[in-house]
Amino acid sequence: MVPDALETLRGLDGVDPSEAQERLRELRERHPGVRFRLLWQREDYDDSLHYDLLIKAPGEGTVSLSWCPDRALPWPLRGVQRAAEMLLLRIDGVGVTVVDAIAWLDFLWDETRLVDRIVAAALVQAEMAEAPVELSDHEIQEAVDAFRRARGLLTAERTREWMDRRSLTVLDLQELVAGEVAAA
Repeated sequence: MVPDALETLRGLDGVDPSEAQERLRELRERHPGVRFRLLWQREDYDDSLHYDLLIKAPGEGTVSLSWCPDRALPWPLRGVQRAAEMLLLRIDGVGVTVVDAIAWLDFLWDETRLVDRIVAAALVQAEMAEAPVELSDHEIQEAVDAFRRARGLLTAERTREWMDRRSLTVLDLQELVAGEVAAA
């Protein structure tokens, strides 16, 4: 199984994440008793993709498998992050980081529901990466319609205004709603 997994991982060089997930599905079919989780990182430095594979057999530990082609970004530079990338916004020269904003919101609300929701969403995404849920266009449209009704967005104009305030496109809205439906 490990040589098969390594060969699959090596075959992902230059492949976009959706195709990589499809290839991982084939690996899962060949080894049904093993859980595979594909992780990827897009490097801002050169826009390259790097894939890693977590392999877990029931009742055993986890194996982390990684492969890097010779022409790829050198290992010491992977994950290099500018301090400004954690900056959420700047007001009158004062920077507010993502971590600070979340902490302030939780403090103001006097509970940790924002952090809890973010952690829960990340856990659900991880599970869905291992067992993707496919929705039809019809199911997505029904979910978007229900989402709009629940928020009083009963006309195209009100929906567009709501989306504009949040800088969302139609595709963004469909993806957000589809993610919630798949998680449910």
